Amino acid sequence: MRIIYTSQALADLEEIYAYQSKHWPHSRRGFADRLADIERQISTFPFSVPELRIRPGVRMASFQTYPYALFYQCDDEQITILTIRHAARRPIG
Repeated sequence: MRIIYTSQALADLEEIYAYQSKHWPHSRRGFADRLADIERQISTFPFSVPELRIRPGVRMASFQTYPYALFYQCDDEQITILTIRHAARRPIG
């Protein structure tokens, strides 16, 4: 299934990579690998992640070992990555 990143999600990634490069340069590769794992998982099983109760139609995939979550919507043709947020930030709503 095709994955599309919104401009907000791309801006989030740029911000995350810039922060990691400055503070934890060795974690960037692991983060990118985990992002690729999430992309593979949701492109194969897009409806396997539950919807958020507060935002029907939006699903959240956790980075698990990193304090980030990827929020996306999907239909039968594509997955749209909406945002990637740090766990300490206010939840989307």
